Amino acid sequence: MKKVTLMMHAMIISFVACAFLLAGCESTMVSETQDELLTGNSIAEMSSVKTSKMIPYKGIFSGSGGYDVSRTDCPPGTLPISGTGSGVASHFGKVDVYYSHCSYYLVDQTNFTYIDGYGITTAANGDQIFGTYSGSITGPDSFIDVVTITGGTGRFENISGSFTEYGKLEFTSESTFDYEITLEGMISSVGSGK
Repeated sequence: MKKVTLMMHAMIISFVACAFLLAGCESTMVSETQDELLTGNSIAEMSSVKTSKMIPYKGIFSGSGGYDVSRTDCPPGTLPISGTGSGVASHFGKVDVYYSHCSYYLVDQTNFTYIDGYGITTAANGDQIFGTYSGSITGPDSFIDVVTITGGTGRFENISGSFTEYGKLEFTSESTFDYEITLEGMISSVGSGK
Protein backbone atom coordinates (compact mmCIF):
# COMPACT_ATOMS: atom_id res chain seq x y z
CA MET A 1 0.00 0.00 0.00
CA LYS A 2 2.91 2.27 0.77
CA LYS A 3 4.26 1.68 -2.77
CA VAL A 4 0.91 2.69 -4.34
CA THR A 5 0.76 5.86 -2.22
CA LEU A 6 4.35 6.80 -3.15
CA MET A 7 3.62 6.18 -6.84
CA MET A 8 0.47 8.32 -6.66
CA HIS A 9 2.40 11.13 -4.94
CA ALA A 10 5.11 10.90 -7.59
CA MET A 11 2.49 11.02 -10.37
CA ILE A 12 0.74 14.00 -8.77
CA ILE A 13 4.03 15.84 -8.31
CA SER A 14 4.96 15.05 -11.93
CA PHE A 15 1.58 16.27 -13.15
CA VAL A 16 1.82 19.49 -11.11
CA ALA A 17 5.39 20.07 -12.33
CA CYS A 18 4.30 19.57 -15.96
CA ALA A 19 1.35 21.88 -15.45
CA PHE A 20 3.63 24.62 -14.03
CA LEU A 21 6.11 24.05 -16.83
CA LEU A 22 3.42 24.31 -19.49
CA ALA A 23 1.83 27.32 -17.80
CA GLY A 24 5.23 29.01 -17.70
CA CYS A 25 5.73 28.40 -21.41
CA GLU A 26 2.29 29.72 -22.32
CA SER A 27 2.15 32.63 -19.92
CA THR A 28 4.01 34.92 -22.32
CA MET A 29 1.71 33.99 -25.19
CA VAL A 30 -1.40 34.47 -23.06
CA SER A 31 -0.16 37.85 -21.81
CA GLU A 32 0.70 39.01 -25.33
CA THR A 33 -2.64 37.85 -26.68
CA GLN A 34 -4.51 39.57 -23.87
CA ASP A 35 -2.47 42.73 -24.39
CA GLU A 36 -3.21 42.66 -28.12
CA LEU A 37 -6.92 42.17 -27.48
CA LEU A 38 -7.17 44.83 -24.81
CA THR A 39 -5.01 47.49 -26.45
CA GLY A 40 -7.35 50.37 -27.13
CA ASN A 41 -10.44 48.27 -26.36
CA SER A 42 -12.08 47.71 -23.04
CA ILE A 43 -13.88 44.45 -22.43
CA ALA A 44 -17.18 46.36 -22.57
CA GLU A 45 -16.26 47.75 -25.98
CA MET A 46 -15.30 44.33 -27.27
CA SER A 47 -18.55 42.77 -26.10
CA SER A 48 -20.56 45.39 -28.01
CA VAL A 49 -18.90 44.51 -31.32
CA LYS A 50 -21.22 42.42 -33.48
CA THR A 51 -20.29 40.49 -36.55
CA SER A 52 -22.48 40.76 -39.60
CA LYS A 53 -23.79 37.71 -41.37
CA MET A 54 -23.15 38.08 -45.11
CA ILE A 55 -25.82 36.91 -47.53
CA PRO A 56 -26.05 36.77 -51.35
CA TYR A 57 -27.32 39.87 -53.14
CA LYS A 58 -28.57 39.78 -56.74
CA GLY A 59 -30.50 42.09 -58.99
CA ILE A 60 -31.47 43.17 -62.50
CA PHE A 61 -31.84 46.83 -63.51
CA SER A 62 -32.37 48.78 -66.71
CA GLY A 63 -32.52 52.46 -67.49
CA SER A 64 -30.76 55.30 -69.26
CA GLY A 65 -28.02 57.81 -68.68
CA GLY A 66 -26.02 60.57 -70.24
CA TYR A 67 -23.87 63.65 -69.87
CA ASP A 68 -24.75 65.52 -66.64
CA VAL A 69 -23.93 69.25 -66.64
CA SER A 70 -25.05 69.59 -63.00
CA ARG A 71 -22.14 67.50 -61.63
CA THR A 72 -19.08 69.74 -61.32
CA ASP A 73 -16.61 67.66 -59.28
CA CYS A 74 -15.22 65.36 -62.00
CA PRO A 75 -11.48 65.58 -62.63
CA PRO A 76 -10.10 67.14 -65.82
CA GLY A 77 -10.24 64.81 -68.81
CA THR A 78 -13.52 63.23 -67.74
CA LEU A 79 -17.18 63.98 -68.29
CA PRO A 80 -19.88 63.55 -65.65
CA ILE A 81 -22.42 60.85 -66.45
CA SER A 82 -25.61 60.31 -64.44
CA GLY A 83 -28.74 58.30 -64.91
CA THR A 84 -31.67 56.45 -63.46
CA GLY A 85 -33.23 53.06 -63.74
CA SER A 86 -35.47 50.51 -62.10
CA GLY A 87 -35.54 46.81 -61.49
CA VAL A 88 -35.62 44.18 -58.78
CA ALA A 89 -33.04 43.22 -56.16
CA SER A 90 -32.98 40.49 -53.56
CA HIS A 91 -33.94 41.74 -50.06
CA PHE A 92 -35.44 44.88 -51.67
CA GLY A 93 -38.04 43.81 -54.21
CA LYS A 94 -38.80 46.53 -56.76
CA VAL A 95 -36.25 49.34 -56.71
CA ASP A 96 -35.33 52.61 -58.34
CA VAL A 97 -31.67 53.48 -58.89
CA TYR A 98 -29.73 56.68 -59.36
CA TYR A 99 -26.03 56.73 -60.29
CA SER A 100 -23.34 59.17 -61.30
CA HIS A 101 -19.68 58.78 -62.31
CA CYS A 102 -16.87 60.51 -64.20
CA SER A 103 -16.14 58.94 -67.58
CA TYR A 104 -12.90 59.13 -69.52
CA TYR A 105 -14.44 57.36 -72.52
CA LEU A 106 -16.58 60.22 -73.78
CA VAL A 107 -13.47 62.47 -73.87
CA ASP A 108 -10.86 59.88 -74.92
CA GLN A 109 -12.22 56.79 -76.69
CA THR A 110 -9.01 54.89 -75.95
CA ASN A 111 -9.59 55.12 -72.17
CA PHE A 112 -12.48 52.87 -71.18
CA THR A 113 -12.55 53.61 -67.43
CA TYR A 114 -14.93 55.56 -65.26
CA ILE A 115 -14.25 56.69 -61.70
CA ASP A 116 -15.71 58.51 -58.69
CA GLY A 117 -19.03 56.75 -59.04
CA TYR A 118 -21.76 56.83 -56.45
CA GLY A 119 -25.20 55.33 -56.49
CA ILE A 120 -28.43 55.17 -54.54
CA THR A 121 -30.82 52.22 -54.60
CA THR A 122 -34.29 52.97 -53.22
CA ALA A 123 -36.76 50.27 -52.18
CA ALA A 124 -40.51 50.70 -52.60
CA ASN A 125 -40.88 51.74 -48.93
CA GLY A 126 -38.22 54.46 -49.29
CA ASP A 127 -35.34 52.63 -47.54
CA GLN A 128 -32.05 53.19 -49.36
CA ILE A 129 -28.53 51.88 -49.74
CA PHE A 130 -25.59 54.00 -50.86
CA GLY A 131 -22.49 52.87 -52.68
CA THR A 132 -19.37 53.99 -54.47
CA TYR A 133 -17.96 52.40 -57.62
CA SER A 134 -15.55 52.47 -60.52
CA GLY A 135 -15.38 50.36 -63.63
CA SER A 136 -14.71 50.16 -67.32
CA ILE A 137 -16.26 49.53 -70.69
CA THR A 138 -15.22 45.99 -71.61
CA GLY A 139 -16.42 45.81 -75.20
CA PRO A 140 -18.39 47.77 -77.77
CA ASP A 141 -21.59 47.29 -75.78
CA SER A 142 -20.59 45.97 -72.33
CA PHE A 143 -19.18 47.20 -69.03
CA ILE A 144 -18.30 45.97 -65.55
CA ASP A 145 -17.94 47.77 -62.25
CA VAL A 146 -17.52 46.96 -58.57
CA VAL A 147 -19.71 48.69 -55.99
CA THR A 148 -18.79 49.05 -52.32
CA ILE A 149 -21.79 49.67 -50.07
CA THR A 150 -21.15 52.67 -47.82
CA GLY A 151 -24.39 52.79 -45.80
CA GLY A 152 -28.11 52.96 -45.91
CA THR A 153 -31.33 54.17 -44.32
CA GLY A 154 -34.26 52.48 -42.61
CA ARG A 155 -33.82 48.73 -42.31
CA PHE A 156 -30.58 49.06 -44.31
CA GLU A 157 -29.03 51.58 -41.89
CA ASN A 158 -25.99 49.46 -40.99
CA ILE A 159 -25.64 47.58 -44.26
CA SER A 160 -22.23 46.68 -45.67
CA GLY A 161 -20.91 44.58 -48.53
CA SER A 162 -20.02 44.79 -52.18
CA PHE A 163 -21.24 43.54 -55.52
CA THR A 164 -20.21 43.40 -59.16
CA GLU A 165 -22.36 44.82 -61.93
CA TYR A 166 -22.22 43.29 -65.42
CA GLY A 167 -23.86 45.53 -67.97
CA LYS A 168 -24.87 45.93 -71.57
CA LEU A 169 -25.27 49.36 -73.06
CA GLU A 170 -26.50 50.90 -76.26
CA PHE A 171 -25.47 54.43 -77.16
CA THR A 172 -28.52 56.38 -78.30
CA SER A 173 -26.38 59.44 -79.16
CA GLU A 174 -22.77 60.54 -78.64
CA SER A 175 -23.47 61.26 -74.97
CA THR A 176 -26.56 59.21 -74.00
CA PHE A 177 -27.23 55.51 -73.63
CA ASP A 178 -29.64 52.85 -72.44
CA TYR A 179 -28.37 50.03 -70.21
CA GLU A 180 -29.22 46.71 -68.59
CA ILE A 181 -27.36 45.43 -65.52
CA THR A 182 -27.16 42.12 -63.75
CA LEU A 183 -25.52 42.30 -60.34
CA GLU A 184 -24.32 39.82 -57.77
CA GLY A 185 -22.38 40.05 -54.53
CA MET A 186 -22.65 39.78 -50.76
CA ILE A 187 -24.29 42.14 -48.28
CA SER A 188 -24.80 42.05 -44.54
CA SER A 189 -28.16 40.63 -43.57
CA VAL A 190 -30.84 43.12 -42.64
CA GLY A 191 -30.51 44.14 -39.00
CA SER A 192 -27.30 42.14 -38.43
CA GLY A 193 -25.31 45.25 -37.59
CA LYS A 194 -27.83 46.50 -35.00
